Amino acid sequence: MTVASDIESRSTSRMEENRWALSPPAWKPVLGLAGARFAMLLVVASRYGWHRDELYYVVGGRHPSLGYVDHALLTPWVARAVEDIFGTSLFALRTVPALLGCGLVIMTALIARELGGDRRAQILAALCFALDPFFLGANHLFQTVTFDQVAWVLASFALVRLLRTRDERWWIAIGGAVGFGMLAKPTILIWVISVTVGVLCTRERSVLRSKLLAPAVALVAVGGLAFLVFQIQHGWAFVEFSRHMDAQHAGENRSQFVLAQFVVHNPISAFVWIPGLVALLRRPSMARWRAFGIAFIVGAVLLLVVGGKYYYLAPLFPVLYAAGAVQLARKSLHISRGLLVGLVLGSLLTLPASLPVLSASAINGTPYAGLNRDAFEEVGWPEFVTTVERAVPAGSSPVVIVTNNYGEAAALQVLGNGHTPVVGRQNSEWLWGPGPVGPDTQLVTVGFDLGELSHVGIVGCRTVATIDNPSHVDNNERGASVRICRANRPWPEIWRELREYD
Repeated sequence: MTVASDIESRSTSRMEENRWALSPPAWKPVLGLAGARFAMLLVVASRYGWHRDELYYVVGGRHPSLGYVDHALLTPWVARAVEDIFGTSLFALRTVPALLGCGLVIMTALIARELGGDRRAQILAALCFALDPFFLGANHLFQTVTFDQVAWVLASFALVRLLRTRDERWWIAIGGAVGFGMLAKPTILIWVISVTVGVLCTRERSVLRSKLLAPAVALVAVGGLAFLVFQIQHGWAFVEFSRHMDAQHAGENRSQFVLAQFVVHNPISAFVWIPGLVALLRRPSMARWRAFGIAFIVGAVLLLVVGGKYYYLAPLFPVLYAAGAVQLARKSLHISRGLLVGLVLGSLLTLPASLPVLSASAINGTPYAGLNRDAFEEVGWPEFVTTVERAVPAGSSPVVIVTNNYGEAAALQVLGNGHTPVVGRQNSEWLWGPGPVGPDTQLVTVGFDLGELSHVGIVGCRTVATIDNPSHVDNNERGASVRICRANRPWPEIWRELREYD
């Protein structure tokens, strides 16, 4: 009886092992997709020009700190490393997100493999990510978003692996990934909250009793420590920044949130990620990963309540793509082939909204412009700098350029000649001020409303230039006035009143 029980136990164990045996990785096609995507991103890397945020991160790297008003330290520090190695190069800077995006294509395929996906499933999942318009656009620009995506996807892969193997050592990988995310952007906490609720709502909650959970949490705390210290030192500037952003955009974010999940991602990919979400929530074969389906719902509800931006949930899509690809590959090869055509056509149709494949003037006034306003913020910075610097009065009197936002200040600091001091009133640019302004200093103001200048004590203004760009696209700077003014109050008082965290 004992021998029979032992044989039966071994047989059951072997059946369970075979059931979860992984298919070989589809390295060649997946690496081919990742490489082609990387090449495409490099081809258009410098097509328009710098984005305001990229200029801001470069200047942030020149002011190394434990944190910044509106973001954590990782992105500016990486920008500083790139500048130290390659000089002030937009192409070099954008190579970083393009390369990280390649890694995300591969990770999406590997998640599909962990979920039981064969070669077809891995290729389909990787293709969904590779052709996703949102992720293409995100990996085109050097911003916090790409680093945030990397953290979410790495953490998701580690949790998928933990739930499959029950190897508690994966908690350390989860903690490391989330800690890395804390160095990039606090939105990784949305993943933590949503996934924790998801795990608690399933039978897999026993993994939370692991002794390695505490070290994982410690890694997260270490990742967030620098940002926390900075915020304490600067009166919780990020809280004020977030409050102002919510007041301006929360309502708009809520109204766009649900529809945006279908529009900003390749619309055809909904035939993959929706079945993936359903499978995670309902299919017995996906039961051990049900936490991710619940996490997607929890994250969506949480973001709707707080008015978060629609793209904050995007880094969970690789898991949905992977789950959907596994389900479709199991059903029919014909379905997967049909999707390949649809995904490629859908990506081609939406490509001008993601990448600068057309000229800025060509998409101006088209629906593509409304889908990606960031594209226009890449246009016209060299001309902006030239216009402002030409407006600087000649003579022996000291001059300081005062800008209305961080993009304007950063553009002058990165692309300008450096002859005239530049200060900005917004976010961390305000902390780096107030500049050498004395009683006889002439102020060249950029982008301010004349009434606001007068209200804070900047008077005697005369307009000397108006900002435009070669493509005449309607971005934040077009039409801004450049004025020469003077201060009739002590500058430290004016500078305190000019501060704007938003």
